[in-house]
Amino acid sequence: MVPLAEAWDSGASQWTATRREAYANDLDVATSINRIIRRSTGTSDGQKRASGPWRARADERHGPLAGVRP
Repeated sequence: MVPLAEAWDSGASQWTATRREAYANDLDVATSINRIIRRSTGTSDGQKRASGPWRARADERHGPLAGVRP
């Protein structure tokens, strides 16, 4: 998703008011971007990516996360 200010700086300032309003209210843009991100990270629409170096191994978890399964 491109923030409105970035869109403006990137050429939206030349768009008609109707086109700018349509862009600002287009919820499908976010959906499309999310699909692209999921494809690039190897996750399907129904999955969330829950692995990586940031995630502690099960035997390293403490406190509230101690019983959480990956």
